[in-house]
Amino acid sequence: MLPESLLETRDLLYLARADLDASERLLVGEPLIGIALFHCQQAVEKALKAYLSARQQPYPYSHDLTDLIARCRQQDPEFVTIESPAADLTRFAIAARYQRALSATPPEHVMPVFQEAKRLVRFVEERLPPEVTR
Repeated sequence: MLPESLLETRDLLYLARADLDASERLLVGEPLIGIALFHCQQAVEKALKAYLSARQQPYPYSHDLTDLIARCRQQDPEFVTIESPAADLTRFAIAARYQRALSATPPEHVMPVFQEAKRLVRFVEERLPPEVTR
């Protein structure tokens, strides 16, 4: 049984992984590009919040990945290495939901975004207690 303090971390990580899974599924067949990009951003957002939760640090209910990275960097300076790629994903939190033009993005341009989101989530997972990453 996980300590109470890590239950939220486990749940956030589960949701981050589910967002990655949703994004991947949305990119096959008739791809739903905008929604897939939104789920990429959401996966990274939830992973960062999982990290902060594991460190018992407060986090805002915000989609701003730059702010979340800054908070994570206070706990682990290595987060500076993902600052730029994470910041690039922030725009998909809102734009992908309301800008129809994103849906016209060719799938081959979206796969690198998806792969980057997976890499960023793995980066965070590697810094979480093993009992929440199983």
